[in-house]
Amino acid sequence: METWSKSLVYMVRILIYLIISAIGIFMILPFIWMIFSSLKPSSEIYVFPPTFIPEKLTIEGYSLVFKLVDVPRVFLNTLIYAVSVSLGNVFISSLAAFSFSFFKFRGQRILYAIIISLMMIPFFVYVIPLYVLLIHLGLVNTYLGLIIPGLASPFAIFLTTQYMKTMPLDYIDAARIDGAPYRTIYFKIVLPYCKSIMLVLGVLTYLSAWTDFFWPLIVLRTPDMLTLPVSIANLSGQYVQYWNIMMAFTTLSIVPAIIVFIIFRRWFLQSVTLIGIKK
Repeated sequence: METWSKSLVYMVRILIYLIISAIGIFMILPFIWMIFSSLKPSSEIYVFPPTFIPEKLTIEGYSLVFKLVDVPRVFLNTLIYAVSVSLGNVFISSLAAFSFSFFKFRGQRILYAIIISLMMIPFFVYVIPLYVLLIHLGLVNTYLGLIIPGLASPFAIFLTTQYMKTMPLDYIDAARIDGAPYRTIYFKIVLPYCKSIMLVLGVLTYLSAWTDFFWPLIVLRTPDMLTLPVSIANLSGQYVQYWNIMMAFTTLSIVPAIIVFIIFRRWFLQSVTLIGIKK
Protein backbone atom coordinates (compact mmCIF):
# COMPACT_ATOMS: atom_id res chain seq x y z
CA MET A 1 0.00 0.00 0.00
CA GLU A 2 2.79 2.37 0.91
CA THR A 3 4.67 1.56 -2.31
CA TRP A 4 1.53 2.22 -4.37
CA SER A 5 1.02 5.54 -2.59
CA LYS A 6 4.59 6.63 -3.32
CA SER A 7 4.19 5.60 -6.97
CA LEU A 8 0.99 7.65 -7.21
CA VAL A 9 2.70 10.71 -5.73
CA TYR A 10 5.60 10.24 -8.14
CA MET A 11 3.25 9.97 -11.14
CA VAL A 12 1.30 13.05 -10.07
CA ARG A 13 4.54 14.98 -9.71
CA ILE A 14 5.67 13.92 -13.18
CA LEU A 15 2.28 14.92 -14.59
CA ILE A 16 2.55 18.35 -12.96
CA TYR A 17 6.04 18.84 -14.38
CA LEU A 18 4.83 17.83 -17.84
CA ILE A 19 1.92 20.27 -17.68
CA ILE A 20 4.18 23.11 -16.49
CA SER A 21 6.71 22.30 -19.22
CA ALA A 22 3.97 22.28 -21.88
CA ILE A 23 2.67 25.65 -20.67
CA GLY A 24 6.21 27.06 -20.65
CA ILE A 25 6.87 25.85 -24.20
CA PHE A 26 3.53 27.28 -25.33
CA MET A 27 4.42 30.67 -23.82
CA ILE A 28 7.98 30.87 -25.16
CA LEU A 29 7.19 29.53 -28.65
CA PRO A 30 5.98 32.93 -30.03
CA PHE A 31 9.24 34.56 -28.91
CA ILE A 32 11.31 31.86 -30.63
CA TRP A 33 9.17 32.25 -33.75
CA MET A 34 9.72 36.02 -33.65
CA ILE A 35 13.51 35.66 -33.39
CA PHE A 36 13.66 33.11 -36.22
CA SER A 37 11.37 35.24 -38.39
CA SER A 38 13.63 38.26 -37.86
CA LEU A 39 16.47 36.24 -39.41
CA LYS A 40 14.49 35.25 -42.52
CA PRO A 41 14.62 37.08 -45.86
CA SER A 42 11.40 38.84 -46.81
CA SER A 43 10.67 36.25 -49.51
CA GLU A 44 10.68 33.40 -46.98
CA ILE A 45 8.23 35.17 -44.65
CA TYR A 46 5.31 34.56 -47.02
CA VAL A 47 6.16 30.95 -47.91
CA PHE A 48 3.33 28.47 -47.33
CA PRO A 49 3.52 26.21 -45.48
CA PRO A 50 5.66 28.45 -43.28
CA THR A 51 9.12 27.41 -42.16
CA PHE A 52 9.96 27.53 -38.47
CA ILE A 53 13.76 27.48 -38.75
CA PRO A 54 15.07 29.86 -41.46
CA GLU A 55 16.35 28.10 -44.57
CA LYS A 56 18.64 31.07 -45.20
CA LEU A 57 19.87 33.16 -42.29
CA THR A 58 20.11 36.88 -42.96
CA ILE A 59 20.31 40.10 -40.97
CA GLU A 60 18.45 41.99 -43.68
CA GLY A 61 15.65 42.87 -41.27
CA TYR A 62 18.03 44.31 -38.68
CA SER A 63 19.98 46.36 -41.22
CA LEU A 64 16.75 47.81 -42.62
CA VAL A 65 15.58 48.72 -39.12
CA PHE A 66 18.65 50.91 -38.59
CA LYS A 67 18.13 52.49 -42.02
CA LEU A 68 14.43 53.25 -41.55
CA VAL A 69 14.43 54.21 -37.86
CA ASP A 70 16.69 56.30 -35.65
CA VAL A 71 17.11 53.36 -33.28
CA PRO A 72 19.38 55.03 -30.66
CA ARG A 73 16.98 57.97 -30.38
CA VAL A 74 13.94 55.73 -30.04
CA PHE A 75 15.67 53.63 -27.38
CA LEU A 76 16.66 56.79 -25.50
CA ASN A 77 13.07 58.09 -25.55
CA THR A 78 11.76 54.79 -24.24
CA LEU A 79 14.45 54.59 -21.57
CA ILE A 80 13.71 58.13 -20.34
CA TYR A 81 9.99 57.34 -20.20
CA ALA A 82 10.37 53.98 -18.45
CA VAL A 83 12.94 55.09 -15.87
CA SER A 84 11.07 58.31 -15.05
CA VAL A 85 7.74 56.54 -14.60
CA SER A 86 9.33 53.79 -12.52
CA LEU A 87 11.17 56.16 -10.16
CA GLY A 88 8.18 58.49 -9.95
CA ASN A 89 5.80 55.69 -8.97
CA VAL A 90 8.19 54.36 -6.34
CA PHE A 91 8.80 57.76 -4.76
CA ILE A 92 5.27 59.19 -4.90
CA SER A 93 3.56 55.98 -3.81
CA SER A 94 5.94 55.64 -0.86
CA LEU A 95 5.22 59.21 0.24
CA ALA A 96 1.47 58.70 -0.08
CA ALA A 97 1.64 55.37 1.74
CA PHE A 98 3.69 56.98 4.52
CA SER A 99 0.96 59.58 5.00
CA PHE A 100 -1.91 57.08 4.94
CA SER A 101 -0.14 54.62 7.25
CA PHE A 102 1.29 56.83 9.99
CA PHE A 103 -0.70 60.07 9.96
CA LYS A 104 -4.25 60.86 10.98
CA PHE A 105 -5.92 63.78 9.22
CA ARG A 106 -9.42 64.88 8.35
CA GLY A 107 -10.83 63.16 5.28
CA GLN A 108 -8.14 60.48 5.28
CA ARG A 109 -10.50 57.57 4.73
CA ILE A 110 -12.46 59.42 2.07
CA LEU A 111 -9.30 60.35 0.18
CA TYR A 112 -8.00 56.79 0.36
CA ALA A 113 -11.37 55.45 -0.81
CA ILE A 114 -11.27 57.83 -3.78
CA ILE A 115 -7.79 56.60 -4.71
CA ILE A 116 -8.93 52.98 -4.47
CA SER A 117 -12.02 53.71 -6.58
CA LEU A 118 -9.82 55.19 -9.31
CA MET A 119 -8.41 51.69 -9.82
CA MET A 120 -11.82 50.69 -11.19
CA ILE A 121 -11.89 53.43 -13.85
CA PRO A 122 -10.34 52.42 -17.20
CA PHE A 123 -7.70 54.71 -18.65
CA PHE A 124 -9.79 55.11 -21.81
CA VAL A 125 -12.46 56.97 -19.82
CA TYR A 126 -10.32 59.98 -18.95
CA VAL A 127 -7.73 59.90 -21.72
CA ILE A 128 -9.55 62.55 -23.81
CA PRO A 129 -9.84 65.13 -20.97
CA LEU A 130 -6.22 64.42 -20.10
CA TYR A 131 -5.14 65.00 -23.69
CA VAL A 132 -7.13 68.25 -23.91
CA LEU A 133 -5.47 69.42 -20.69
CA LEU A 134 -2.04 68.71 -22.15
CA ILE A 135 -2.94 70.71 -25.25
CA HIS A 136 -3.85 73.75 -23.13
CA LEU A 137 -0.63 73.36 -21.14
CA GLY A 138 1.46 73.04 -24.28
CA LEU A 139 2.82 69.64 -23.24
CA VAL A 140 1.83 67.59 -26.29
CA ASN A 141 4.82 65.90 -27.95
CA THR A 142 7.08 66.61 -24.97
CA TYR A 143 8.78 64.45 -22.37
CA LEU A 144 6.79 66.14 -19.60
CA GLY A 145 3.48 65.43 -21.29
CA LEU A 146 4.49 61.82 -21.79
CA ILE A 147 5.84 61.22 -18.28
CA ILE A 148 3.75 63.28 -15.83
CA PRO A 149 0.45 61.33 -16.17
CA GLY A 150 2.28 58.10 -15.33
CA LEU A 151 4.28 59.30 -12.33
CA ALA A 152 1.69 57.98 -9.88
CA SER A 153 -0.96 55.30 -10.02
CA PRO A 154 -3.74 54.26 -7.61
CA PHE A 155 -2.56 50.65 -7.71
CA ALA A 156 0.99 51.61 -6.70
CA ILE A 157 -0.30 53.72 -3.80
CA PHE A 158 -2.66 50.96 -2.68
CA LEU A 159 0.00 48.25 -2.87
CA THR A 160 2.62 50.30 -1.02
CA THR A 161 0.13 51.40 1.65
CA GLN A 162 -0.99 47.86 2.37
CA TYR A 163 2.61 46.74 2.71
CA MET A 164 3.64 49.70 4.85
CA LYS A 165 0.79 49.04 7.28
CA THR A 166 2.47 45.74 8.18
CA MET A 167 5.38 47.67 9.67
CA PRO A 168 5.46 47.49 13.51
CA LEU A 169 4.59 50.86 15.04
CA ASP A 170 7.25 50.33 17.71
CA TYR A 171 9.91 51.52 15.27
CA ILE A 172 8.03 54.74 14.56
CA ASP A 173 7.21 55.38 18.22
CA ALA A 174 10.82 54.82 19.28
CA ALA A 175 12.04 57.26 16.64
CA ARG A 176 9.50 59.87 17.74
CA ILE A 177 10.54 59.49 21.38
CA ASP A 178 14.15 60.08 20.35
CA GLY A 179 13.05 63.28 18.63
CA ALA A 180 13.64 62.14 15.06
CA PRO A 181 11.87 64.32 12.47
CA TYR A 182 9.50 62.74 9.99
CA ARG A 183 12.07 63.19 7.23
CA THR A 184 14.50 60.98 9.14
CA ILE A 185 11.78 58.43 9.93
CA TYR A 186 10.85 58.25 6.27
CA PHE A 187 14.35 57.90 4.84
CA LYS A 188 16.07 55.96 7.63
CA ILE A 189 13.31 53.63 8.85
CA VAL A 190 10.36 53.37 6.47
CA LEU A 191 12.19 53.20 3.12
CA PRO A 192 14.63 50.45 4.21
CA TYR A 193 11.69 48.45 5.54
CA CYS A 194 9.79 48.85 2.26
CA LYS A 195 12.67 48.13 -0.12
CA SER A 196 11.07 44.81 -1.13
CA ILE A 197 7.78 46.28 -2.30
CA MET A 198 9.59 49.23 -3.87
CA LEU A 199 11.80 46.91 -5.91
CA VAL A 200 8.81 44.90 -7.12
CA LEU A 201 6.88 48.06 -7.93
CA GLY A 202 9.85 49.62 -9.70
CA VAL A 203 10.46 46.61 -11.94
CA LEU A 204 6.77 46.19 -12.79
CA THR A 205 6.24 49.86 -13.65
CA TYR A 206 9.46 49.93 -15.67
CA LEU A 207 8.39 46.95 -17.78
CA SER A 208 4.88 48.36 -18.14
CA ALA A 209 6.18 51.73 -19.35
CA TRP A 210 8.71 50.08 -21.67
CA THR A 211 5.91 48.24 -23.49
CA ASP A 212 3.29 51.01 -23.25
CA PHE A 213 1.75 51.76 -26.63
CA PHE A 214 -1.55 53.60 -26.19
CA TRP A 215 -0.47 56.74 -24.30
CA PRO A 216 2.72 57.44 -26.33
CA LEU A 217 0.68 56.94 -29.50
CA ILE A 218 -1.70 59.70 -28.41
CA VAL A 219 0.67 62.28 -26.97
CA LEU A 220 3.68 61.96 -29.31
CA ARG A 221 3.69 63.22 -32.89
CA THR A 222 7.17 63.67 -34.38
CA PRO A 223 9.53 60.76 -35.19
CA ASP A 224 12.27 62.09 -32.88
CA MET A 225 9.96 61.70 -29.85
CA LEU A 226 8.48 58.26 -30.52
CA THR A 227 8.96 55.29 -28.21
CA LEU A 228 9.68 51.72 -29.27
CA PRO A 229 6.12 50.31 -29.45
CA VAL A 230 4.90 53.25 -31.54
CA SER A 231 7.94 53.09 -33.83
CA ILE A 232 7.33 49.39 -34.40
CA ALA A 233 3.70 50.06 -35.29
CA ASN A 234 4.76 52.79 -37.73
CA LEU A 235 6.71 50.21 -39.74
CA SER A 236 3.42 48.61 -40.69
CA GLY A 237 2.37 49.84 -44.12
CA GLN A 238 -1.20 50.38 -45.28
CA TYR A 239 -1.06 47.63 -47.89
CA VAL A 240 2.21 45.79 -47.20
CA GLN A 241 3.42 44.32 -43.92
CA TYR A 242 7.20 44.17 -43.61
CA TRP A 243 7.16 41.33 -41.13
CA ASN A 244 10.87 40.57 -41.10
CA ILE A 245 11.65 44.22 -40.28
CA MET A 246 8.96 44.39 -37.61
CA MET A 247 10.13 41.11 -36.08
CA ALA A 248 13.73 42.35 -36.02
CA PHE A 249 12.74 45.64 -34.39
CA THR A 250 10.55 43.86 -31.85
CA THR A 251 13.40 41.49 -30.99
CA LEU A 252 15.69 44.46 -30.40
CA SER A 253 13.06 46.20 -28.28
CA ILE A 254 12.61 43.37 -25.79
CA VAL A 255 16.34 42.88 -25.15
CA PRO A 256 16.68 45.77 -22.62
CA ALA A 257 13.57 44.64 -20.74
CA ILE A 258 14.92 41.09 -20.51
CA ILE A 259 18.30 42.39 -19.34
CA VAL A 260 16.67 44.45 -16.58
CA PHE A 261 14.65 41.46 -15.40
CA ILE A 262 17.71 39.17 -15.45
CA ILE A 263 19.73 41.69 -13.43
CA PHE A 264 17.03 42.12 -10.78
CA ARG A 265 15.60 38.61 -11.02
CA ARG A 266 17.04 37.28 -7.76
CA TRP A 267 16.07 40.32 -5.72
CA PHE A 268 12.70 40.49 -7.48
CA LEU A 269 11.79 36.88 -6.64
CA GLN A 270 13.08 37.28 -3.08
CA SER A 271 11.00 40.42 -2.67
CA VAL A 272 7.85 38.74 -3.98
CA THR A 273 8.39 35.82 -1.59
CA LEU A 274 9.00 38.18 1.34
CA ILE A 275 5.88 40.17 0.51
CA GLY A 276 3.84 36.97 0.45
CA ILE A 277 5.19 35.94 3.85
CA LYS A 278 4.44 39.33 5.40
CA LYS A 279 0.97 39.35 3.94
